[in-house]
Amino acid sequence: MRRPSVPVAVMALAAIGMAFFVLPLVGLVLRAPWGDAVRSLSAPETLEALKLSLIASLSATGIAWCWACPWPGFMPGSSFPVEPCFVR
Repeated sequence: MRRPSVPVAVMALAAIGMAFFVLPLVGLVLRAPWGDAVRSLSAPETLEALKLSLIASLSATGIAWCWACPWPGFMPGSSFPVEPCFVR
C-alpha cells in the first residue's frame, strides 16, 4: 500500500523553517573565534552566564515536573489516589 505524498506547500514551509534554524547556526559556526575559544569559555562572565542558564533550566524542569505529576490522579477514570510521582 502506497503512502500519500506530502504536498509541495508543506515541503516548502518545512524547508523555510529549517533554513531559519540552519542558516544562522552555520553563520555562527563559521564566524566563531575558535582560536581563543578556551579563554572565552573560561572567562568569569561566561561561567556566570552558564551557571545562571543551568539554574534557570533546572528550576523550570523541576517546577514543570512537580506541576504535571499529580495531574493523572485527577483524570476521569483513574483508579489511583493523587500522590507525587516519586512516592511508590
